[in-house]
Amino acid sequence: MGLFSSSIALWDDKSQRLDLDMTKEDLYSTLKLLNALFFKARLVDVENSIEYNVTPEGKIVPTETCCFAVWGKENPCNNCTSMQAFKSKSQLTKHESIGSVKFHILSKYIEFNHKPYILEVVVKETHNIMD
Repeated sequence: MGLFSSSIALWDDKSQRLDLDMTKEDLYSTLKLLNALFFKARLVDVENSIEYNVTPEGKIVPTETCCFAVWGKENPCNNCTSMQAFKSKSQLTKHESIGSVKFHILSKYIEFNHKPYILEVVVKETHNIMD
């Protein structure tokens, strides 16, 4: 447990709020694990179109990267599921493409220490069929 108490709030598919104790260091470890498992995991402030990093000390710091830049766009996405998830405090998914490469994006509304973020988890789609 870290030096300071922190919490994360999640909403289930029935719009029920679930509060969990999570230190800033836990948040860093969780994002590190998600980034190891998936193509990308990040925190996004959709109101300002800012992507955030979490340092090993658990500090949440804005990057100089707009959230939509990862998709090669110069403006927010027309079908921004993260903005829709933010407004509805829910979880939504969509597909994006960069050239011929397709991605599946999960956008989940969370609050960390009472500040809203979208947790985006990105999966790079593959079409390899394994026997």
